[in-house]
Amino acid sequence: MHIPSNQRRALNGTGERIRDVALRLFAQQGFQATGIREIASEASLTVSALYYYVGTKEELLLDILRDTASTMLTSALRIKEASGLPEQKLALLVLLHVWLARQLVLDLRDRYDAVWREVITQGSAMGIFQVQNAKLAAIAIIEMCSGVSYWFRSDGDLTLTQVCYMHADWALGLVRAIRNGKPVRVADLNLVEPKELYLPDMAPVG
Repeated sequence: MHIPSNQRRALNGTGERIRDVALRLFAQQGFQATGIREIASEASLTVSALYYYVGTKEELLLDILRDTASTMLTSALRIKEASGLPEQKLALLVLLHVWLARQLVLDLRDRYDAVWREVITQGSAMGIFQVQNAKLAAIAIIEMCSGVSYWFRSDGDLTLTQVCYMHADWALGLVRAIRNGKPVRVADLNLVEPKELYLPDMAPVG
């Protein structure tokens, strides 16, 4: 029996255990190198039981990516809609993205990218950001942030939080953020911890 993806999660904690195992194995050895039998073994399940809960390996990965994209979009929209200065919103978007850099599902990725463009457009209209093209500026910053997932190591010289703030500072420099005649730096902004920006318990809005 194969349970549709929208019904599996309600069963019990087994689905979450499978997802945690899959995420760890995908991160350690890559999607192609991870076999469905290996995931089942690590999750203490038979292969048939694994199929019962999550379907194929491809369906499991899609569910993981969809959930990640959905929650990232919700978190980004919350930042955009909150009261605050555009330079602070941009820096917060960078903190969120670097903290959770993932490959986004295409249909939500476009909406997520649009949030960045709107924040940069708002800052440009207010004379805070000096950019010629908000779309290209957004793409450049998002690509810079996404690159962290390729090279960052938890046992390296920098913590992920430090990397987040450094990227936020670079993003403000990229858009040439200026307020009251002076360049805006991350140190000038009252920013929260990156992990506080991610809202996994909320569904997308809008």
